[in-house]
Amino acid sequence: RRWITTLNDLDDSSAERVARGRTFARRGRVQDLWFSPGLAAAVVADGDEEHHVSVRVRIFEPSEWDIVVDTLVEDLQRVAGIIEGSVPRSLVTALARSGLNLVPSTAELDGDCDCGDYRVPCVHTAAVHHLLADALDGDAFLLFTLRGYNREELVERLRAHWGAPSAA
Repeated sequence: RRWITTLNDLDDSSAERVARGRTFARRGRVQDLWFSPGLAAAVVADGDEEHHVSVRVRIFEPSEWDIVVDTLVEDLQRVAGIIEGSVPRSLVTALARSGLNLVPSTAELDGDCDCGDYRVPCVHTAAVHHLLADALDGDAFLLFTLRGYNREELVERLRAHWGAPSAA
């Protein structure tokens, strides 16, 4: 929900494009969605054409990751929530108190689409954002991946924090 709220905050005139993007996403037009640190990308089918979309997210600096890890381990229920696939509200609130937003703000989002519509977001980018929000709802680790650490890297940081031997 928060991801889509951020998308709606991009521009007052974007509501129609965001709604059309939701329709594209619900009709299965977004294909091959993949994630890596700081990036989500997909292909969006629009009639006979395919458009390549990328969504870029500002990754956290090492000092910001220190705050994330410290905030996670101060309450083990937060770690359990992440492992179970959700982002605990207490984590989001605690990080916000530390000056970090786990869900990116509009200033931390960027992206491209090869459709030629330079309004932000275009329908294709909005469709990817909707599918991205759905994916994040099902796998909390994807949000951490977009912020710079994939599942394995975050688990390794947690192990190191607790002084556990490396899994590698």
